[in-house]
Amino acid sequence: MRPVPGQISFDEALGIDDPTGLLQVAPPQTRLKHAMYRKYLAAWLRVMKGQPGGHDLYILDLFAGPGAYLAEGVKAAGSPVIAAELAMKLRLTSPSTRVHIRCVERSRVERERLDAELERFRPDIDCTVQKGTAERHAAAFAAESAGHPTLVLLDPDGIGVPMSLISTFGQRDYTEVLVSFDAHAHYRVAGTQGPTAVTAFWGDESWTQYQRQDGTLDLAAMLEGYRLRIQERAGFRYAAIWRIRFPKGHIDRAVAQAAGSTLAPEIMFDVLTKEAQKFDARIQEVAAELDRRGRINGALRVIRAFAGEVGVSWSRLYARAAGVCPASLDLEQALLYMREIGHVTWCGRLGRYAAPPAKFTFVADLPEDRWDGLERSQDAAAALVGRDVRGGELVPRSPV
Repeated sequence: MRPVPGQISFDEALGIDDPTGLLQVAPPQTRLKHAMYRKYLAAWLRVMKGQPGGHDLYILDLFAGPGAYLAEGVKAAGSPVIAAELAMKLRLTSPSTRVHIRCVERSRVERERLDAELERFRPDIDCTVQKGTAERHAAAFAAESAGHPTLVLLDPDGIGVPMSLISTFGQRDYTEVLVSFDAHAHYRVAGTQGPTAVTAFWGDESWTQYQRQDGTLDLAAMLEGYRLRIQERAGFRYAAIWRIRFPKGHIDRAVAQAAGSTLAPEIMFDVLTKEAQKFDARIQEVAAELDRRGRINGALRVIRAFAGEVGVSWSRLYARAAGVCPASLDLEQALLYMREIGHVTWCGRLGRYAAPPAKFTFVADLPEDRWDGLERSQDAAAALVGRDVRGGELVPRSPV
């Protein structure tokens, strides 16, 4: 195969005797994705090595690719190589922790390239490359990694990630799935005569509820519905989705995260936001505006689902709001505003690590509302702790 513009020969770039191969040029979205993945995976390894079963950590890269790309004229690591590099660093500080990297790549040429790239990490790092499809190997990998912290990376071309594949790793402790996909592909595929890829991605044909009468697709609403389906159908406690928008071209990537902890999407949101700035990209939360006011208003909107409920936990609130308000500080602002206007009460302090954990009581009628833009602190509102709203007036109450 002769090199084409934008590509160089694989042996020229990597020093491997493979004159038929080509090293692909990484577009901006790929470079951003890998930069995000490197930062996030480093944090994931640090946290998970201390969790139950953390003496063995599993990274499952089921759409692995060739392991190397060309980024601005320089060879750059793909996701499996990034994982192996970080695993080697972890051995220096935590030699008793073993990292197992499992890759799947259906292309023979890219599989051979990846295997060659990973060879330098063996035998120090347990990394394997399997031929075939993600669906073929998912169940075996799930069985091998059971009982150990596991990070699953699903990064196909287009939207080729069926809901059944994500469900393979649901209802497990310390297991997380990252899905990177082409959000704009839904427009193209949904408008065809046989949109089976969207049906597989969604899990059934109920995605058609997001088609407008003119045949166009309400993509933002669909992705928010997809986030909730990951929680309900795939068996994860928390899920969040972010769209990655670039100023040039029609690049519209999305990252979905399914996890069992509120900490995971908070770290991901922070990493995405910081790395996107380096690529002149912006991160857009599904079903919410970019600015902080939009995120808080999104939280106010979804919290209405708890109208009349008593004893609601922080984790339930965050699970409901994570898609529109992934930062816990923004959710706190929404709740402090609601308490000031008499729509909710609780005892204790807000936050994931608050002790004792707060329990929330909501009034029966929660009208649609918007944040007034005023920052509130828990300390300034401390006088309201242990008080409730009845008949529009503040009266003392017992702790919930």
